[in-house]
Amino acid sequence: MRIQRLALLTIALGLLIGCAPTEQTSSSSSEPQSSQPQNSSSQLQSSSSHKDVDSITVFSINDLHGKIGGDDGNHSLTDLAGTIESNPYYDADTSIIVSAGDLWQGSYASGYDKGFTTTELMGTLGLKVMALGNHEFDWGIETIEKNMAAASFTFLCANLVDATTKKEADWIDGATTVTVGDRTIGFVGVMGPDLESSIKSGMLENYEFTDDTSVVDAAYDAIDADVTFLIAHESADSDYLRTLVAERDYAGVFCGHSHQFQDEVIDGIPALQGGSDNRGYSYMVLDTSDGTVTKADTAYTETKPTSNQALIKQLEDYLKSLPQESFGKLEGYWNKEKTANFVLTAMIYMVKVIYPDMDTSKLVAVHNKGGIRSSYPSSSTPTDFTMEVIQKVSPFDNKLMLLKDRTPDSSLNSHYYSDHSALNRSSIDIVTIDYLVNDDYSPMFTPTGAITIKNPKTGDDYILYDAIATYVEHLDQQGITVRADDYSNVPSVDKII
Repeated sequence: MRIQRLALLTIALGLLIGCAPTEQTSSSSSEPQSSQPQNSSSQLQSSSSHKDVDSITVFSINDLHGKIGGDDGNHSLTDLAGTIESNPYYDADTSIIVSAGDLWQGSYASGYDKGFTTTELMGTLGLKVMALGNHEFDWGIETIEKNMAAASFTFLCANLVDATTKKEADWIDGATTVTVGDRTIGFVGVMGPDLESSIKSGMLENYEFTDDTSVVDAAYDAIDADVTFLIAHESADSDYLRTLVAERDYAGVFCGHSHQFQDEVIDGIPALQGGSDNRGYSYMVLDTSDGTVTKADTAYTETKPTSNQALIKQLEDYLKSLPQESFGKLEGYWNKEKTANFVLTAMIYMVKVIYPDMDTSKLVAVHNKGGIRSSYPSSSTPTDFTMEVIQKVSPFDNKLMLLKDRTPDSSLNSHYYSDHSALNRSSIDIVTIDYLVNDDYSPMFTPTGAITIKNPKTGDDYILYDAIATYVEHLDQQGITVRADDYSNVPSVDKII
Protein backbone atom coordinates (compact mmCIF):
# COMPACT_ATOMS: atom_id res chain seq x y z
CA MET A 1 0.00 0.00 0.00
CA ARG A 2 1.32 3.45 -0.86
CA ILE A 3 2.44 5.71 2.01
CA GLN A 4 -0.04 8.46 1.25
CA ARG A 5 -2.86 5.95 1.64
CA LEU A 6 -1.82 4.55 5.02
CA ALA A 7 -4.49 4.55 7.67
CA LEU A 8 -4.48 7.37 10.21
CA LEU A 9 -3.76 4.84 12.94
CA THR A 10 -0.49 3.90 11.27
CA ILE A 11 0.54 7.55 11.03
CA ALA A 12 -0.32 8.12 14.66
CA LEU A 13 1.76 5.13 15.73
CA GLY A 14 4.64 6.47 13.67
CA LEU A 15 4.41 9.80 15.46
CA LEU A 16 4.37 8.13 18.87
CA ILE A 17 7.30 5.89 18.11
CA GLY A 18 9.22 8.60 16.27
CA CYS A 19 11.71 8.30 13.44
CA ALA A 20 15.43 8.28 13.93
CA PRO A 21 16.84 11.60 12.69
CA THR A 22 18.65 11.46 9.38
CA GLU A 23 22.36 12.08 9.60
CA GLN A 24 23.53 15.01 7.47
CA THR A 25 26.92 14.45 5.86
CA SER A 26 28.94 15.95 3.04
CA SER A 27 30.38 12.67 1.85
CA SER A 28 29.02 10.25 -0.70
CA SER A 29 29.77 6.56 -0.97
CA SER A 30 33.35 6.03 -2.10
CA GLU A 31 32.63 2.61 -3.58
CA PRO A 32 30.19 1.71 -6.36
CA GLN A 33 27.21 -0.41 -5.42
CA SER A 34 27.15 -3.98 -6.68
CA SER A 35 25.37 -4.69 -9.96
CA GLN A 36 21.75 -5.75 -9.70
CA PRO A 37 19.88 -8.25 -11.87
CA GLN A 38 18.04 -6.55 -14.71
CA ASN A 39 14.37 -7.41 -14.29
CA SER A 40 11.18 -5.55 -13.53
CA SER A 41 11.35 -6.39 -9.84
CA SER A 42 15.02 -5.57 -9.30
CA GLN A 43 15.65 -3.84 -6.00
CA LEU A 44 18.57 -1.82 -4.70
CA GLN A 45 19.32 -1.67 -0.98
CA SER A 46 20.59 1.54 0.59
CA SER A 47 23.12 1.75 3.40
CA SER A 48 20.42 2.95 5.82
CA SER A 49 18.46 -0.29 5.77
CA HIS A 50 18.27 -0.54 9.57
CA LYS A 51 16.82 2.85 10.43
CA ASP A 52 13.58 4.70 9.90
CA VAL A 53 13.76 7.86 7.82
CA ASP A 54 11.40 10.81 7.84
CA SER A 55 12.56 12.36 4.56
CA ILE A 56 14.32 11.20 1.41
CA THR A 57 15.79 13.50 -1.23
CA VAL A 58 15.98 12.33 -4.82
CA PHE A 59 18.56 14.10 -7.01
CA SER A 60 18.31 13.89 -10.79
CA ILE A 61 21.00 14.51 -13.41
CA ASN A 62 19.85 14.82 -17.01
CA ASP A 63 21.67 15.19 -20.33
CA LEU A 64 25.17 15.05 -18.89
CA HIS A 65 26.42 14.31 -22.42
CA GLY A 66 29.74 12.98 -21.19
CA LYS A 67 30.82 16.23 -19.53
CA ILE A 68 32.99 14.55 -16.92
CA GLY A 69 36.43 16.15 -17.22
CA GLY A 70 35.87 19.81 -16.46
CA ASP A 71 37.40 20.93 -19.75
CA ASP A 72 36.62 23.99 -21.88
CA GLY A 73 34.56 25.79 -19.26
CA ASN A 74 32.46 22.78 -18.27
CA HIS A 75 32.22 21.47 -14.74
CA SER A 76 33.78 18.13 -13.88
CA LEU A 77 32.06 15.11 -12.41
CA THR A 78 33.78 15.84 -9.09
CA ASP A 79 32.28 19.36 -9.17
CA LEU A 80 28.85 17.78 -9.60
CA ALA A 81 29.47 15.38 -6.72
CA GLY A 82 30.65 18.21 -4.48
CA THR A 83 27.67 20.38 -5.41
CA ILE A 84 25.18 17.64 -4.56
CA GLU A 85 27.00 16.86 -1.30
CA SER A 86 26.80 20.54 -0.31
CA ASN A 87 23.04 20.67 -0.88
CA PRO A 88 21.41 21.06 2.56
CA TYR A 89 18.93 18.30 1.71
CA TYR A 90 21.61 15.76 0.82
CA ASP A 91 22.26 12.84 3.15
CA ALA A 92 24.73 10.14 2.18
CA ASP A 93 22.61 7.40 3.76
CA THR A 94 19.15 8.37 2.54
CA SER A 95 19.50 10.41 -0.65
CA ILE A 96 18.99 8.75 -4.04
CA ILE A 97 20.67 9.90 -7.26
CA VAL A 98 19.04 9.14 -10.63
CA SER A 99 19.62 10.10 -14.26
CA ALA A 100 17.05 11.10 -16.88
CA GLY A 101 19.24 9.95 -19.78
CA ASP A 102 21.76 11.09 -22.39
CA LEU A 103 24.60 10.27 -20.05
CA TRP A 104 27.43 9.21 -22.36
CA GLN A 105 27.51 10.86 -25.76
CA GLY A 106 28.93 14.34 -26.26
CA SER A 107 32.58 14.54 -25.22
CA TYR A 108 35.91 13.04 -26.19
CA ALA A 109 36.53 11.75 -22.66
CA SER A 110 33.25 9.84 -22.46
CA GLY A 111 33.12 8.83 -26.11
CA TYR A 112 36.63 7.38 -26.14
CA ASP A 113 35.36 4.06 -24.77
CA LYS A 114 31.71 4.61 -25.68
CA GLY A 115 30.58 5.59 -22.20
CA PHE A 116 32.00 2.53 -20.43
CA THR A 117 34.18 4.46 -17.98
CA THR A 118 31.54 7.16 -17.56
CA THR A 119 29.17 4.39 -16.48
CA GLU A 120 31.68 3.18 -13.90
CA LEU A 121 32.30 6.74 -12.69
CA MET A 122 28.58 7.37 -12.23
CA GLY A 123 28.38 4.26 -10.10
CA THR A 124 31.18 5.60 -7.92
CA LEU A 125 29.33 8.92 -7.69
CA GLY A 126 26.35 7.00 -6.31
CA LEU A 127 23.89 6.79 -9.21
CA LYS A 128 21.12 4.27 -8.50
CA VAL A 129 18.75 4.45 -11.48
CA MET A 130 18.93 5.73 -15.06
CA ALA A 131 16.26 6.13 -17.72
CA LEU A 132 17.64 5.73 -21.24
CA GLY A 133 17.91 8.81 -23.44
CA ASN A 134 17.89 8.87 -27.23
CA HIS A 135 21.66 9.36 -27.41
CA GLU A 136 22.26 6.15 -25.47
CA PHE A 137 21.36 4.46 -28.78
CA ASP A 138 24.04 6.30 -30.79
CA TRP A 139 26.41 3.34 -30.49
CA GLY A 140 23.70 0.70 -30.77
CA ILE A 141 21.99 -1.68 -28.37
CA GLU A 142 25.07 -3.88 -28.05
CA THR A 143 26.97 -0.98 -26.45
CA ILE A 144 24.06 -0.23 -24.12
CA GLU A 145 24.07 -3.84 -22.96
CA LYS A 146 27.85 -3.79 -22.47
CA ASN A 147 27.62 -0.68 -20.30
CA MET A 148 24.64 -2.12 -18.44
CA ALA A 149 26.73 -5.17 -17.54
CA ALA A 150 29.40 -2.89 -16.03
CA ALA A 151 26.94 -0.66 -14.20
CA SER A 152 26.20 -0.66 -10.48
CA PHE A 153 22.83 0.95 -11.18
CA THR A 154 19.66 -0.05 -13.01
CA PHE A 155 18.76 1.08 -16.54
CA LEU A 156 15.08 1.68 -17.38
CA CYS A 157 12.92 2.16 -20.47
CA ALA A 158 9.35 0.98 -19.92
CA ASN A 159 8.01 1.99 -23.34
CA LEU A 160 10.71 0.32 -25.46
CA VAL A 161 8.88 -2.41 -27.36
CA ASP A 162 9.46 -4.84 -30.20
CA ALA A 163 8.26 -3.08 -33.35
CA THR A 164 6.62 -6.27 -34.63
CA THR A 165 5.11 -7.91 -31.56
CA LYS A 166 4.62 -4.69 -29.54
CA LYS A 167 5.91 -6.60 -26.51
CA GLU A 168 8.18 -4.90 -23.99
CA ALA A 169 11.91 -5.32 -24.62
CA ASP A 170 13.19 -8.24 -22.56
CA TRP A 171 16.72 -6.91 -22.06
CA ILE A 172 15.89 -3.83 -19.99
CA ASP A 173 13.68 -3.06 -17.00
CA GLY A 174 10.66 -0.79 -17.08
CA ALA A 175 10.71 -0.05 -13.35
CA THR A 176 12.74 -0.71 -10.23
CA THR A 177 12.80 0.07 -6.51
CA VAL A 178 15.36 1.48 -4.10
CA THR A 179 15.04 0.70 -0.40
CA VAL A 180 15.95 3.46 2.04
CA GLY A 181 15.55 2.47 5.67
CA ASP A 182 12.04 1.14 6.04
CA ARG A 183 10.80 2.79 2.83
CA THR A 184 10.67 1.43 -0.69
CA ILE A 185 10.90 4.06 -3.41
CA GLY A 186 9.84 3.11 -6.92
CA PHE A 187 11.08 4.47 -10.24
CA VAL A 188 9.57 4.06 -13.70
CA GLY A 189 11.66 5.12 -16.71
CA VAL A 190 10.36 6.20 -20.12
CA MET A 191 11.53 7.74 -23.38
CA GLY A 192 9.58 10.35 -25.29
CA PRO A 193 7.74 8.37 -28.01
CA ASP A 194 8.55 11.02 -30.63
CA LEU A 195 12.31 10.68 -30.19
CA GLU A 196 12.82 7.79 -32.61
CA SER A 197 13.51 10.29 -35.39
CA SER A 198 16.46 11.67 -33.40
CA ILE A 199 18.18 8.27 -33.41
CA LYS A 200 20.35 7.21 -36.33
CA SER A 201 18.64 4.75 -38.63
CA GLY A 202 19.34 1.12 -37.72
CA MET A 203 20.53 1.76 -34.17
CA LEU A 204 17.11 0.93 -32.73
CA GLU A 205 17.15 -2.40 -34.58
CA ASN A 206 13.62 -3.83 -34.40
CA TYR A 207 12.45 -1.68 -31.50
CA GLU A 208 10.38 1.45 -31.09
CA PHE A 209 9.20 3.78 -28.33
CA THR A 210 5.49 3.27 -28.02
CA ASP A 211 3.03 5.93 -26.94
CA ASP A 212 0.76 3.17 -25.60
CA THR A 213 0.68 4.17 -21.95
CA SER A 214 -0.58 0.75 -20.84
CA VAL A 215 2.95 -0.72 -21.01
CA VAL A 216 4.22 2.02 -18.68
CA ASP A 217 1.25 1.52 -16.37
CA ALA A 218 2.07 -2.20 -16.29
CA ALA A 219 5.66 -1.44 -15.25
CA TYR A 220 4.34 0.79 -12.47
CA ASP A 221 1.98 -1.94 -11.29
CA ALA A 222 4.71 -4.60 -11.32
CA ILE A 223 6.72 -3.04 -8.49
CA ASP A 224 5.75 -2.91 -4.83
CA ALA A 225 6.71 0.59 -3.76
CA ASP A 226 5.55 3.00 -1.08
CA VAL A 227 6.04 5.98 -3.40
CA THR A 228 6.96 6.03 -7.10
CA PHE A 229 8.69 8.66 -9.24
CA LEU A 230 8.63 8.88 -13.03
CA ILE A 231 11.98 9.44 -14.79
CA ALA A 232 11.38 10.60 -18.34
CA HIS A 233 13.72 11.51 -21.16
CA GLU A 234 11.12 14.00 -22.28
CA SER A 235 10.40 17.66 -21.68
CA ALA A 236 8.24 18.57 -18.69
CA ASP A 237 5.61 20.21 -20.90
CA SER A 238 4.90 16.95 -22.76
CA ASP A 239 1.31 15.79 -23.28
CA TYR A 240 2.62 12.22 -23.07
CA LEU A 241 3.79 12.83 -19.50
CA ARG A 242 0.48 14.42 -18.59
CA THR A 243 -1.30 11.26 -19.70
CA LEU A 244 1.04 9.01 -17.72
CA VAL A 245 0.66 11.12 -14.57
CA ALA A 246 -3.13 11.08 -14.92
CA GLU A 247 -3.19 7.28 -15.08
CA ARG A 248 -1.00 6.44 -12.08
CA ASP A 249 -0.11 8.02 -8.74
CA TYR A 250 3.41 9.43 -9.11
CA ALA A 251 5.04 11.62 -6.46
CA GLY A 252 7.00 13.61 -9.04
CA VAL A 253 8.55 13.56 -12.51
CA PHE A 254 12.23 14.02 -13.37
CA CYS A 255 12.64 15.12 -16.99
CA GLY A 256 15.30 15.53 -19.67
CA HIS A 257 16.04 15.93 -23.38
CA SER A 258 15.17 19.60 -23.98
CA HIS A 259 18.25 20.85 -22.05
CA GLN A 260 16.22 23.39 -20.09
CA PHE A 261 15.88 24.28 -16.46
CA GLN A 262 12.21 23.45 -15.95
CA ASP A 263 10.07 23.76 -12.84
CA GLU A 264 6.59 22.68 -13.88
CA VAL A 265 3.54 21.17 -12.23
CA ILE A 266 1.60 18.32 -13.84
CA ASP A 267 -1.74 17.52 -12.22
CA GLY A 268 -0.53 18.85 -8.90
CA ILE A 269 2.87 17.12 -8.80
CA PRO A 270 6.29 18.64 -9.59
CA ALA A 271 8.03 18.03 -12.92
CA LEU A 272 11.66 19.19 -13.04
CA GLN A 273 14.56 19.32 -15.47
CA GLY A 274 18.05 20.47 -14.51
CA GLY A 275 19.59 21.96 -17.65
CA SER A 276 22.24 19.93 -19.48
CA ASP A 277 25.97 19.35 -19.96
CA ASN A 278 26.68 19.29 -16.21
CA ARG A 279 25.32 22.82 -15.76
CA GLY A 280 22.89 21.75 -13.05
CA TYR A 281 20.57 19.19 -11.53
CA SER A 282 17.11 18.91 -9.98
CA TYR A 283 15.91 17.46 -6.69
CA MET A 284 12.78 16.65 -4.72
CA VAL A 285 12.43 16.20 -0.97
CA LEU A 286 9.97 13.46 -0.04
CA ASP A 287 8.11 13.47 3.28
CA THR A 288 7.88 9.76 4.06
CA SER A 289 5.03 10.21 6.55
CA ASP A 290 2.52 11.00 3.81
CA GLY A 291 4.41 10.38 0.55
CA THR A 292 4.28 13.97 -0.64
CA VAL A 293 7.05 16.12 -2.08
CA THR A 294 7.65 19.07 0.24
CA LYS A 295 10.32 20.78 -1.86
CA ALA A 296 11.13 20.60 -5.57
CA ASP A 297 13.85 22.71 -7.15
CA THR A 298 16.70 22.96 -9.64
CA ALA A 299 20.23 24.13 -8.93
CA TYR A 300 23.39 25.03 -10.82
CA THR A 301 26.53 22.91 -10.64
CA GLU A 302 29.31 24.81 -8.88
CA THR A 303 33.01 24.29 -8.33
CA LYS A 304 32.76 22.45 -5.02
CA PRO A 305 35.13 19.96 -3.36
CA THR A 306 33.91 16.41 -2.92
CA SER A 307 34.85 14.01 -0.15
CA ASN A 308 34.42 11.12 -2.59
CA GLN A 309 38.10 10.23 -2.87
CA ALA A 310 37.41 7.14 -4.97
CA LEU A 311 35.68 9.29 -7.59
CA ILE A 312 38.52 11.83 -7.60
CA LYS A 313 41.18 9.18 -8.19
CA GLN A 314 39.16 7.18 -10.70
CA LEU A 315 38.44 10.29 -12.79
CA GLU A 316 42.01 11.60 -12.61
CA ASP A 317 43.48 8.25 -13.65
CA TYR A 318 41.12 7.94 -16.59
CA LEU A 319 41.67 11.46 -17.90
CA LYS A 320 45.45 10.99 -17.72
CA SER A 321 45.15 7.82 -19.80
CA LEU A 322 43.44 9.53 -22.75
CA PRO A 323 45.54 10.16 -25.88
CA GLN A 324 46.00 13.88 -26.61
CA GLU A 325 47.53 13.87 -30.10
CA SER A 326 47.49 17.21 -31.91
CA PHE A 327 46.71 17.05 -35.63
CA GLY A 328 47.45 20.70 -36.32
CA LYS A 329 46.70 24.23 -35.14
CA LEU A 330 43.66 26.50 -35.08
CA GLU A 331 43.08 30.11 -34.08
CA GLY A 332 40.63 32.98 -34.33
CA TYR A 333 37.08 33.63 -33.20
CA TRP A 334 34.93 30.61 -33.93
CA ASN A 335 31.14 30.56 -33.95
CA LYS A 336 28.83 27.75 -35.01
CA GLU A 337 28.54 28.97 -38.59
CA LYS A 338 32.29 29.05 -39.16
CA THR A 339 32.69 25.74 -37.36
CA ALA A 340 30.06 24.10 -39.57
CA ASN A 341 31.71 25.53 -42.67
CA PHE A 342 35.01 23.94 -41.69
CA VAL A 343 33.32 20.58 -41.12
CA LEU A 344 31.65 20.80 -44.54
CA THR A 345 35.00 21.66 -46.11
CA ALA A 346 36.61 18.60 -44.52
CA MET A 347 33.81 16.40 -45.88
CA ILE A 348 34.38 17.67 -49.43
CA TYR A 349 38.13 17.20 -49.06
CA MET A 350 37.69 13.53 -48.16
CA VAL A 351 35.56 12.88 -51.26
CA LYS A 352 38.20 14.50 -53.47
CA VAL A 353 40.94 12.37 -51.89
CA ILE A 354 39.10 9.05 -51.92
CA TYR A 355 37.47 9.53 -55.35
CA PRO A 356 40.17 11.42 -57.29
CA ASP A 357 38.56 10.70 -60.67
CA MET A 358 35.10 11.88 -59.65
CA ASP A 359 33.67 15.02 -61.22
CA THR A 360 33.10 17.14 -58.10
CA SER A 361 31.70 20.18 -59.87
CA LYS A 362 28.22 19.49 -58.51
CA LEU A 363 29.30 18.15 -55.10
CA VAL A 364 27.51 19.62 -52.07
CA ALA A 365 28.32 18.81 -48.43
CA VAL A 366 25.30 18.62 -46.08
CA HIS A 367 25.25 18.27 -42.27
CA ASN A 368 22.28 18.51 -39.90
CA LYS A 369 22.36 21.58 -37.68
CA GLY A 370 21.75 19.66 -34.46
CA GLY A 371 24.78 17.49 -35.14
CA ILE A 372 27.16 20.45 -34.87
CA ARG A 373 27.13 20.41 -31.09
CA SER A 374 29.25 23.46 -30.38
CA SER A 375 31.86 25.74 -31.91
CA TYR A 376 35.61 25.29 -31.92
CA PRO A 377 37.41 27.11 -29.08
CA SER A 378 38.43 30.66 -29.92
CA SER A 379 42.03 31.72 -29.44
CA SER A 380 44.08 34.75 -30.46
CA THR A 381 47.13 32.53 -30.96
CA PRO A 382 47.47 29.10 -32.62
CA THR A 383 46.34 26.30 -30.30
CA ASP A 384 46.35 22.52 -30.63
CA PHE A 385 43.66 20.96 -32.82
CA THR A 386 43.20 17.68 -30.93
CA MET A 387 40.59 14.95 -31.11
CA GLU A 388 39.11 16.43 -27.94
CA VAL A 389 38.55 19.71 -29.82
CA ILE A 390 37.14 17.86 -32.83
CA GLN A 391 34.72 15.78 -30.77
CA LYS A 392 33.50 18.79 -28.86
CA VAL A 393 31.81 19.68 -32.15
CA SER A 394 31.39 16.25 -33.78
CA PRO A 395 31.10 13.64 -31.00
CA PHE A 396 28.90 11.15 -32.81
CA ASP A 397 30.04 8.08 -34.73
CA ASN A 398 28.54 9.41 -37.95
CA LYS A 399 29.67 7.69 -41.13
CA LEU A 400 30.42 9.66 -44.29
CA MET A 401 28.00 8.85 -47.11
CA LEU A 402 27.94 9.74 -50.80
CA LEU A 403 24.64 10.23 -52.64
CA LYS A 404 24.89 10.57 -56.42
CA ASP A 405 22.55 12.42 -58.80
CA ARG A 406 19.99 13.69 -56.31
CA THR A 407 17.31 16.28 -57.01
CA PRO A 408 17.75 19.16 -54.55
CA ASP A 409 14.75 20.42 -52.61
CA SER A 410 13.97 22.98 -49.93
CA SER A 411 14.82 20.55 -47.10
CA LEU A 412 18.42 21.67 -47.65
CA ASN A 413 17.51 24.86 -45.83
CA SER A 414 17.00 22.85 -42.63
CA HIS A 415 20.68 21.89 -42.62
CA TYR A 416 24.14 23.33 -43.04
CA TYR A 417 25.17 22.94 -46.68
CA SER A 418 28.19 24.08 -48.62
CA ASP A 419 26.83 25.58 -51.86
CA HIS A 420 23.81 27.87 -51.68
CA SER A 421 23.35 27.77 -55.44
CA ALA A 422 22.50 24.07 -55.11
CA LEU A 423 18.75 24.70 -55.09
CA ASN A 424 19.02 26.21 -58.57
CA ARG A 425 20.42 22.99 -60.02
CA SER A 426 18.58 20.05 -61.47
CA SER A 427 20.95 17.48 -59.98
CA ILE A 428 23.62 17.43 -57.27
CA ASP A 429 25.94 14.92 -55.63
CA ILE A 430 25.85 14.98 -51.83
CA VAL A 431 28.43 14.06 -49.22
CA THR A 432 26.69 13.81 -45.87
CA ILE A 433 26.46 11.69 -42.71
CA ASP A 434 24.50 8.49 -42.28
CA TYR A 435 22.20 10.15 -39.73
CA LEU A 436 20.57 12.05 -42.60
CA VAL A 437 20.40 9.13 -45.00
CA ASN A 438 16.84 7.93 -44.51
CA ASP A 439 13.41 8.49 -45.98
CA ASP A 440 12.19 10.73 -43.15
CA TYR A 441 13.68 13.96 -44.50
CA SER A 442 13.07 13.96 -48.25
CA PRO A 443 13.59 11.77 -51.35
CA MET A 444 16.90 13.59 -51.74
CA PHE A 445 18.29 11.58 -48.80
CA THR A 446 16.80 8.17 -49.57
CA PRO A 447 19.20 5.31 -48.74
CA THR A 448 18.70 3.72 -52.15
CA GLY A 449 22.02 3.83 -53.96
CA ALA A 450 23.84 5.49 -51.05
CA ILE A 451 27.59 4.77 -50.86
CA THR A 452 29.31 4.40 -47.49
CA ILE A 453 32.72 6.05 -47.79
CA LYS A 454 35.56 3.82 -46.59
CA ASN A 455 38.79 4.80 -44.89
CA PRO A 456 41.46 3.75 -47.41
CA LYS A 457 43.98 3.05 -44.64
CA THR A 458 41.81 0.69 -42.60
CA GLY A 459 38.99 -0.34 -44.92
CA ASP A 460 36.51 0.63 -42.19
CA ASP A 461 33.61 3.03 -42.60
CA TYR A 462 34.95 6.59 -42.47
CA ILE A 463 33.73 8.29 -39.29
CA LEU A 464 33.31 12.05 -39.56
CA TYR A 465 35.58 12.99 -36.65
CA ASP A 466 38.37 10.86 -38.12
CA ALA A 467 37.89 12.55 -41.49
CA ILE A 468 38.16 15.98 -39.85
CA ALA A 469 41.37 14.91 -38.10
CA THR A 470 42.78 13.74 -41.44
CA TYR A 471 41.97 17.09 -43.06
CA VAL A 472 43.52 19.07 -40.19
CA GLU A 473 46.64 16.91 -40.44
CA HIS A 474 46.75 17.50 -44.21
CA LEU A 475 46.61 21.27 -43.70
CA ASP A 476 49.27 21.12 -40.99
CA GLN A 477 51.62 19.24 -43.31
CA GLN A 478 51.31 22.19 -45.68
CA GLY A 479 52.08 24.63 -42.88
CA ILE A 480 48.49 25.90 -42.78
CA THR A 481 46.88 26.95 -39.50
CA VAL A 482 43.09 26.57 -39.46
CA ARG A 483 41.88 30.16 -39.06
CA ALA A 484 38.28 31.00 -38.28
CA ASP A 485 38.17 33.95 -40.69
CA ASP A 486 38.91 31.60 -43.59
CA TYR A 487 35.61 29.81 -42.99
CA SER A 488 33.05 32.59 -43.05
CA ASN A 489 31.95 30.66 -46.14
CA VAL A 490 32.75 27.22 -47.49
CA PRO A 491 35.45 27.51 -50.16
CA SER A 492 34.41 26.48 -53.66
CA VAL A 493 35.05 22.81 -54.37
CA ASP A 494 37.88 23.50 -56.82
CA LYS A 495 39.79 25.48 -54.16
CA ILE A 496 39.66 22.72 -51.54
CA ILE A 497 42.98 20.92 -51.85
